[in-house]
Amino acid sequence: AAFWYAAHTPGRFAGFYAFSPAPSVFMDPDAFKRIPASTRILSVSASDDDVYPYKQALATYNTHRKRLTHWLFTTQATGGHGFI
Repeated sequence: AAFWYAAHTPGRFAGFYAFSPAPSVFMDPDAFKRIPASTRILSVSASDDDVYPYKQALATYNTHRKRLTHWLFTTQATGGHGFI
């Protein structure tokens, strides 16, 4: 949901937190283009997440990190999807 809000209502929030995200879920292909480059995003994924695989979350981050320079992608070593 954090990425959806970042794309559709970026001015309403100072930043976005996403825990165990699937950044591309419920997003149309151009949604990331609508997120302003200055948007602050903190996402935390567990490397052993079995619901939204870490490799997919990391791939999405790597695709968009050059433009979304205030996106901090962090990794929790263990804990699965419900690490929080």
